[in-house]
Amino acid sequence: MKRKLLYFCTAICSVVLFASCSKDETEASASIMFVNVSPNGANIDASVGGSVVASNIAYPNNSGYKTVATGTQNIKVTQSTGGAEVLNGSFSFESGAYYSFYVVDSSHERKATIVRDDLSAPSAGKAKIRILHLAPDAPAVNISITGSGSAAITSNNRTFNDVATNAAFGSFTEVDAAGLTIQANSVATTTNIFTLPVATLTAGKIYTIIIKGFPTGTGTQQLGLQVIQHN
Repeated sequence: MKRKLLYFCTAICSVVLFASCSKDETEASASIMFVNVSPNGANIDASVGGSVVASNIAYPNNSGYKTVATGTQNIKVTQSTGGAEVLNGSFSFESGAYYSFYVVDSSHERKATIVRDDLSAPSAGKAKIRILHLAPDAPAVNISITGSGSAAITSNNRTFNDVATNAAFGSFTEVDAAGLTIQANSVATTTNIFTLPVATLTAGKIYTIIIKGFPTGTGTQQLGLQVIQHN
């Protein structure tokens, strides 16, 4: 398999482009969660600093947070069956920081984006959310988020993996702890792509909502949402 090197984005502190979760944290360490968002990609293993930290992550699941050493570490992602290398590169971890590592795109184009996760607590009675557009081949969309007691939140002209080049999309927004409905309309045609509910959010919790799958996908690869709870 062709080796893919990992590249970095210099967006301010939130996003680095790299070619219900439990937290495992110790002093002078960082934490990273691996998320397999490649709809037709194989299960993956991940190693940091030469040690395997997560194994057999199937789409669209995640590893939960894993403790790693600070400083510059090698990160390697391989296929769980056969061990073929998917991604390989280095990344500098800051002490006490949390990161999400998303393996994205179709199986032959897999790349990864690292997003720094701000897990500071939301205000009383609130939850925090962010939306990531990680659906290969899906069009640019305008997103509207509505929920009981909350004013509508909009996020316009969202494109595939735009968090890799726009750090703002990696930030969390406070919302009321309630059920949400997420609607995505095509920017080009205004056609509704999907309108889907999200289960009731819990106060004090932090969530990433991922647009995943292929526009013409079926079964597990169909277009939809994946919710990750960070704390």
